[in-house]
Amino acid sequence: MASSLVLRGLALAAGAWASSAGPGGHPSGAPDTPTSDLQPLPHPAASGGTPCHEAMLVDGFMFERTGDVAREAYKAASACLTGRPQIVLKVAARSAGRQDDRQAAVWLSGVEILRGATPMCAGNGFEVTIEKDVSDYAPLFLHDGELAVQFSNDVTWAHGLRVSVSIVIYAGEGGPPSVQSVLPLSDAASHMDPLEAMRVSGSAGLSSTVSLPPSTMRARLDVYASGHLCEEAWYVNELDGPDCGGGASREFRVLVDGSFAGAQYPYPIIYSGTVSAPLMTPVSDILALDTPAYHFDLTPWLGLLTDGQEHTVTVQVRGATESGDWYLGGVLVLEQSKDLTILRGSVNVDAPAPSDQEWLEGATDPVGQYMKAERSYVVRGELVLSDQTTIVSQVCGKLTGWSRNWRYLARTETGGAWSSRVSSTYSGRRVTVESTFSIDDLSLEVQVDEFSRRMSAKADSSRRVVASYDSVADGVACDAAIADGAVAIELKNRLESQATYELGRGSEMLHRRSRSTHDFEILLAGEKCFTRELGAVDGVMTRDQGSDTCDWQLDTAYACGLDICGFEETPVARHGRTAQAPRTFKLEATRKSALAGNATLPPLRGPSAALMRRAEAALSERTLKQ
Repeated sequence: MASSLVLRGLALAAGAWASSAGPGGHPSGAPDTPTSDLQPLPHPAASGGTPCHEAMLVDGFMFERTGDVAREAYKAASACLTGRPQIVLKVAARSAGRQDDRQAAVWLSGVEILRGATPMCAGNGFEVTIEKDVSDYAPLFLHDGELAVQFSNDVTWAHGLRVSVSIVIYAGEGGPPSVQSVLPLSDAASHMDPLEAMRVSGSAGLSSTVSLPPSTMRARLDVYASGHLCEEAWYVNELDGPDCGGGASREFRVLVDGSFAGAQYPYPIIYSGTVSAPLMTPVSDILALDTPAYHFDLTPWLGLLTDGQEHTVTVQVRGATESGDWYLGGVLVLEQSKDLTILRGSVNVDAPAPSDQEWLEGATDPVGQYMKAERSYVVRGELVLSDQTTIVSQVCGKLTGWSRNWRYLARTETGGAWSSRVSSTYSGRRVTVESTFSIDDLSLEVQVDEFSRRMSAKADSSRRVVASYDSVADGVACDAAIADGAVAIELKNRLESQATYELGRGSEMLHRRSRSTHDFEILLAGEKCFTRELGAVDGVMTRDQGSDTCDWQLDTAYACGLDICGFEETPVARHGRTAQAPRTFKLEATRKSALAGNATLPPLRGPSAALMRRAEAALSERTLKQ
């Protein structure tokens, strides 16, 4: 997939700084809600502040078919978008009946601002609300434009999905930010079916020709990505087999004119329909509803990208199979100068080939499949500006990953961890992001007889992200320790879930037992200032509590849900709001799961479908022998 993006002569716009997810309310008479995520999430200006502007952009659009797109005009609220405002996007989806989980995306003026999914459910339907801080993309909201919304899937719709989209803007604080532009890497939103236009398979990637204005001082590429079909649960794919193959090693790669520019591992997300619907309802998996963008610093490449010629930027998924799809979108976030321009620049890349190993142990049941991956890289750039000063930027990355997939008859067990340490240094200021996403235990077992099918599933996973801010000398070694006195923001998630259920031969639910918890913490400079605890038993929410004493400044970096906004600005280490008492979250009402009673589950897919086929084949073989 390729497109062209020429940015010379762009009008400059003042902007601000970017993610979160969560559950919907539960008004009287509403359908049962089979999902709840971490919401409300910390919004600095929203902590007792009064919105400057609220607007309903899409009011109850009914999605009934794959490919449906809601398109509405956006009218800019310029009076509220001064200084560094905070902009919160809210997406509410409601279904009256059975639904597969749906991939979702929202675009404004062609720029993707949300990627996520809805839960799978049956029976009485669901309600879910996703909230996301989109302040990093504030320049988009300064001008009138078009909002496009799509909820889609490759399977048949059972019931319509009614969706509303709104925004809330809080007036800015602090002085005006640096001049910014926010631009799409491709024109997918203009297509009749935007998600289909973003679909790539195998080694194919998203490519665009780019030429940036010489006033660009910093550049970041935000990549939105989600895997589907045989790439949905890529972390359990077999090396060889009748089902999804290709192995369990994946890597996002960004290339500039074919040269390596950066890499990250995909998030190993367990969607509600991936393994077992009762396992992930009503508490959803980490990052399932709102999947943050993958951030790539392209500043070292600006000497090339601003030379007046067109250059190709490509996003690929290394290791992806032809039997699965990735939906890839890109957003360029540019920091520009009103007075300076780049005269010339250079870039040097040291990126040895990654070390990937996958192997099998055992020829027949039990079979163990193991994966080990590692990559290191350094990208260093120098820019000579119109005032004859020299700016040095450097991006260092180290990625390590491992996984094991064990199979015995109709039981599978998966574990793994994907870690990265990426530091970006710019003119003596360094941001280091260390992250680990672990699947500690993902297991599934199926038992089949002539009357019913019984399935037991378990998922324990965690995510930890630490962003540290310090000052260093230009050309600092990539493995240099973080300086004393560095300020850090830390995000921690922990999910534990297990479910056992029995289905009749017609997929009707006969019996269910489930239990799940999801805990979330935010630490600022080593001190915990936000907690959220969710719990559910047998499909009913039993706990939703927490507190928030974080005291953020919008003109610095701050935690905004499951991501970090104002990324490049060093946060201020302060605690204890004085304007209001800590917030405490409580259950508004008991919420039953829509996977109860005689509900009929949507068809199984992915690893659960493969395991069920093995169990059914074993039953047929036993029957023939009898």
